[in-house]
Amino acid sequence: MLTTTGLRLGTLGLGIGLGIHLLYKSRWLSTISRAAYHPLQDAGSHPVRKALMDAVSRGRTRVWPPQIKEVNGQTRLPVKGGLKVEDLAYRSERGGSSQAWVPLRIMSSTTEGKGVRKPVVIFLHPTGHSMRTEHEKQESYAAAGYLTVAIDCRYHGERCPAVPGQEPRQVYQEAIVRAWREGPERPFLLDNVWDILALLDYLCTRPDVDTSRIGITGTSLGGMHSWLATVLDSRIAVSAPMIGVQSFNFAVESGQFQGRVESISNVFSAAQSDMGKSSLDSEVVAAVWRKIMPGLLEAYDAGQSLPLIAPRPLLVANGELDHRCPMEGVYPVWKVTQAAYMTAYRQEHPGSSKEAAEQAVAQLLKLYVEPGVGHKETPGMNKEIRQFMDQHLLKKQ
Repeated sequence: MLTTTGLRLGTLGLGIGLGIHLLYKSRWLSTISRAAYHPLQDAGSHPVRKALMDAVSRGRTRVWPPQIKEVNGQTRLPVKGGLKVEDLAYRSERGGSSQAWVPLRIMSSTTEGKGVRKPVVIFLHPTGHSMRTEHEKQESYAAAGYLTVAIDCRYHGERCPAVPGQEPRQVYQEAIVRAWREGPERPFLLDNVWDILALLDYLCTRPDVDTSRIGITGTSLGGMHSWLATVLDSRIAVSAPMIGVQSFNFAVESGQFQGRVESISNVFSAAQSDMGKSSLDSEVVAAVWRKIMPGLLEAYDAGQSLPLIAPRPLLVANGELDHRCPMEGVYPVWKVTQAAYMTAYRQEHPGSSKEAAEQAVAQLLKLYVEPGVGHKETPGMNKEIRQFMDQHLLKKQ
C-alpha cells in the first residue's frame, strides 16, 4: 500500500526546512520539496483567471501533500505487453464526499530505464463515458514514450454511486440538478477542473515526470475541462481540447443553445419548471449557467479566457457542423486568441516582422475544423492532436 508521512500544511507551502516523503510500493522514495508545491499565483494575476479560480475553488484549499492510494485494477481494462500500469486514486478535496477520491490510471513503457523523466499527456473523457474510453489512446502514447494519465470525471465511471432505479448517466444529471437547486457542488465543469489541479500537484511530485512537458487533451466534456484547466494552470505546457471550445454567450444570445442543453437536459427542465416558464428560452439557459458555473458568462467564457493560454502551444479541434460548439461562435474567439498570441510573440521578439510573427504563431496555435462533421470525435482530429503533442512534447530538450 502507499503511505504518506509528514505534516499537512494547507496552501501555504511546506515551511522552511520541511520535507514530506511519499513512499510508493517501496520502489522509490521522493522528497516533495517546496519547489514541487505550485501555489497557482498566476491564477490571481489576471481578473479573468481570478474569477475562474474563485468559481473553481469555491472556498476550498488544495489537499497538500498529495494523498494517493492503490486500487484494485481487476475491473479495469488489461494493458498490452511492454507497458506498465498503475491503478490508483488520489484525494482532491477534504471531507467525506463521494467524489473526494479520483480514480486514476497511469501507463508508461517498460523500456525506459530508471531515472528517465517522461513527457505526460492527460486524457479526459466525454459525457456519459469514463477513463476506459481513453484506454487505446493511453496505450498508443505510452508505447511512444509518454507517461499517460486518465481519470474519471465527477459522477462518471468508478465515481458514479449506485442509485436504485437510476442509470449512471441519470445519477450525473441529477447531481447537476442539485447544483442548480441546492449547491454547493459544481459537477459539470468546475469541480472537475479542481480535480485536474490536484492531479497536477501529484504528477509534479513523481520522479518519472518531466514537469516542463505536460500536455492535456479531452473530448467534448473533457475538452471543456482541458480548456479551463489550461487557462488556470501554467504547469500545462500543451493543450488540445477536442469538440469542447465554444462561446456560451454566443449560444445564449443567438438562441443556438439546444445542442449543449441536450447533453445535460435534466437541469434545464428543472430550471424551466422552477422559473415557471412555459418553454425553454435564453433566460432559463443563462440562469442555469450562472448558477452552476458562476461568472462564466460575465468573466471567463472562451472569448475572455482562451487568449490567456498564450504563448503555450494550443490546438483546438472542432467539427464544421458541431451544434454544441457552433463555429459561428468559435471563430470570433479564435480571432482574439490569435491576436493574443501575436502580441505575446512580439513582446518576446521586439522588432520582429509581421511575417516572422505569423509563422511562429502558426506553430503554436492551430485550429483544426473537420469539414462536414458534427459533434463527433474523429480519427482526423486524433491524428492532428497526436502530431501536435509529438511536435511540442517529444522534441529534444
